[in-house]
Amino acid sequence: MYITKILNWPKQLEPKLNEVQNKNDSHDYYTKYKTDNKTGCYDLKCPGFVQTNQEISMGGALRGSSYGAEQFIIAVKIFRENGNGNWWLVVQNTTVGYWPSSLFKSMAKNADYIQWGGEIYNSIPGGKHTGTEMGSGLLPERGTQKAAYFRNCLYYDENIIGKAPDNYEIEVSKPKCYDLQYVSPVERPPGLGFFYGGAGGPNCDA
Repeated sequence: MYITKILNWPKQLEPKLNEVQNKNDSHDYYTKYKTDNKTGCYDLKCPGFVQTNQEISMGGALRGSSYGAEQFIIAVKIFRENGNGNWWLVVQNTTVGYWPSSLFKSMAKNADYIQWGGEIYNSIPGGKHTGTEMGSGLLPERGTQKAAYFRNCLYYDENIIGKAPDNYEIEVSKPKCYDLQYVSPVERPPGLGFFYGGAGGPNCDA
């Protein structure tokens, strides 16, 4: 489930929240990447990402929000460093590390498009959807303090000016189990915003 912003200048860097709330009200954070030849992996499970800070663990837990209670924002940013072309990951204002420019020849100067959203993946061949939750496990219509959400989704143009996406596409592959609800500009801060998620279950593929 994604909102995609098409840029005029490969879905290769995808920082996401796994957004499965656990008993400690924390959220698992993971990243994945694909190189130009379609190889890659999650977190640090293969060579690629260079971690430069140990304060935030790739694939570890970050403090998350609780149902009906105080909400915590997890800020994520990816940017390309001028000169060497490395793509840096920043989480909660902490520089975590970078993907070397050598991994992405097609992104030597910029990205082609950006995606924000959630993902549920079953690695078992022929496997069906399970009861794995996305976000808080609730559908987006539950709204504030209940459903998971993205806000302040921006991209930087060639002049390093933050802009809200305009020509974007919404993709929801299993609406019976996971959905997405756009938040209008009047109801949110600058940048794109949306609620998303769901409980999953065996009927997703029905």
